[in-house]
Amino acid sequence: MGEKVKRRGKEGPRNETVRARDGTTLFYEAFGEGDPLILLDGLACHGFIWKRLIPYFQDRFRILHPHYRGHGRSSRPRTPQTRIMHLVEDLVLVMEKEGIRQAVIGGHSMGVEVALELAHLRDDLVRGLVLINGGYGRLLSTFQDTDLAVHLLPLIKHLERNYPDAVRFAWKNFPISFGYKMALRLRQINPILARKQDLYVYLRHLQRVEPSVFVSLLEEMQYHDTTRFLEEVKVPSLVIAGEHDLFTPVQLARTMARTLPEAELLVVRGATHIAPLEIPELVNLAIEKFLIERCWIAD
Repeated sequence: MGEKVKRRGKEGPRNETVRARDGTTLFYEAFGEGDPLILLDGLACHGFIWKRLIPYFQDRFRILHPHYRGHGRSSRPRTPQTRIMHLVEDLVLVMEKEGIRQAVIGGHSMGVEVALELAHLRDDLVRGLVLINGGYGRLLSTFQDTDLAVHLLPLIKHLERNYPDAVRFAWKNFPISFGYKMALRLRQINPILARKQDLYVYLRHLQRVEPSVFVSLLEEMQYHDTTRFLEEVKVPSLVIAGEHDLFTPVQLARTMARTLPEAELLVVRGATHIAPLEIPELVNLAIEKFLIERCWIAD
């Protein structure tokens, strides 16, 4: 059980930085007070997915939202290649600076793999896991229910490494409106439930991420695999999936929930890869119930 919660209004975040071992400056936001809940983004995200979750919980929990290296307000990585393990190490440094001995770790998309790695390597730091719209590894193999993205990866790497200036120019000038239309065409979002402005926030940030960082982590998403140790992650876990998620399909969540020893599964009907934005009321209530009943009492 955590410390007694001091309730207060929904204030703005406390902004902090910490220096990574390779010298990269890591930025993070801290909201509220109480038992710690840490939120980890997906690839090329810096918080858009938590827009309706943070206000719901910040008057009862101490929420930390790190910006990955090369994302948001964190600096460009000093290390040439960015790997999942770098993100895990960075997270531990943030927890150390904040004096957090144990927290519930929430992850979305790629953040699920970061959370699972932390729970495997440092289970003493993890009180529970909230795993949203993610998988346990090799995520490009399931994108759109095909392996097309796997075959495109070598071409993407070749272009970024051999024509960096041209790729950077195209990346920074890619029309956001076209990106939104592609998301609709590929059925990556539910146009009835999702708000256009929320996706625009993501797409604008995507343009600011360096292509080299994006490609490096994209490669990680294909080759990083937590399957080998899922059965060893013995902490309370809530797995949340979108019924129509075509990036991390629901079967991944079902397998993950069956394999994790202390997991429960919620499939959000009608939702896609951005369930916390599409049906926030259900997602927030499910997380709240999980935190209170299986992690710690904070109400």
